[in-house]
Amino acid sequence: MARGNDSRDVDLAFGQKRLRAAHAYLEQARLTARDAGDEFERATAVSSAVLAAIAAADSICALRMRTAWKGDHAQAHTLLRQVAGGREAATALQRVVGHKTAVQYLAQAVTAARMETALRQAQVVMDFADQLYREG
Repeated sequence: MARGNDSRDVDLAFGQKRLRAAHAYLEQARLTARDAGDEFERATAVSSAVLAAIAAADSICALRMRTAWKGDHAQAHTLLRQVAGGREAATALQRVVGHKTAVQYLAQAVTAARMETALRQAQVVMDFADQLYREG
């Protein structure tokens, strides 16, 4: 059941697809980060990490609540916080999505440290998603 205007009803198949997408985005982020030679390549890695975290959060909410966020991604963490045990993942999602505007729209320089932080934050959300799917 949807939980307001910023979420929509989804099924488990949606969640499974979003989990696969999350893994692909995070792998792309890692590959790009490994070879990133300048701020633009680092920005690409951060963007992929953001997409990974959003997709992982969608998969979590689909599994546990059969709903997914459809509003402003900056607020997506509010839905994830409703999942039992989701506080750490929600905080990580909030932080990694915080890089989105700066990196994708404001063309702010991306340092190696910022890139690594974004990758770690995305990994936290991914780890929680993987754990929940293993548990069923």
